[in-house]
Amino acid sequence: MRYHYMVVEGAHDAAAVGKVLELLGARQIKKLLTLNKLDEDRYFEHLTKLDFPYNDDMTERMPVPLFFRYGDHQDLDLIAIHAVGGESALVKTMMATLSNLDDNGESFTSLSIMGDADGRTPSGALAYYKEKLEEFPNPPAVMSHFANFAEPGLVLERRQRIGVYVLPDNEQTGTLETVLLECAAGSYPDIHDKAVEYVDHFAPNYGQDWTGSKRDKAVIGCINNLLRPGTSNAVSIARDQWFCTNTMTLSSASKLQYFLQQLLGMEPCSPEQE
Repeated sequence: MRYHYMVVEGAHDAAAVGKVLELLGARQIKKLLTLNKLDEDRYFEHLTKLDFPYNDDMTERMPVPLFFRYGDHQDLDLIAIHAVGGESALVKTMMATLSNLDDNGESFTSLSIMGDADGRTPSGALAYYKEKLEEFPNPPAVMSHFANFAEPGLVLERRQRIGVYVLPDNEQTGTLETVLLECAAGSYPDIHDKAVEYVDHFAPNYGQDWTGSKRDKAVIGCINNLLRPGTSNAVSIARDQWFCTNTMTLSSASKLQYFLQQLLGMEPCSPEQE
């Protein structure tokens, strides 16, 4: 049994990672009973036992991760993808998860952080994660490995595999939406082009300020409303062809896939860093 834990910013990121994992052959675990049967050591149990209302707010969604399985019962990987509600909570949530375990996370096969570059460079985002790590004076030993990253996009082989991924591709500024639009242009070119035309036509009339990823989010929302009216973007990302066999050949999507393959041990890890 191998356990993997990834923290991501939001539900859209979790849906994207889940869809790529499914393309690699993983399957989502939707029933708690199924998870408990597979997780014989109950290692993920604390991630599903949360008190309602969370943070004393009855309108807040219970932050239960998405769970996936890869392989069969004799050679099984269990994967938890935890959407934490923003980049400021990435390190904090992973720290809390590890601290709630009797072994402080030593049994994990891989631990990884995924966030957006947004208006910064990916190296700037990585520096931000390191700064957040410094706010905790006595982190679990496995967390100390995150302080040694020289650049994003790596998976380092330590006692666990330790990974940091900065969307869209560890090289340019942007977000998950950057990746989704690249994929949409491949899977739904007509819808993509018309959605871009629509947003760019109407936005100036309503005084929209397209800072950060706002324009990209608007375009993706238009595409989603044609593909799956009345559903969230996360549902469309998980069920439609944003990520598919054809789009996995695109640059940003293929880099994300390779990163996940490294975490699962399908591909070799990055060279040792000084």
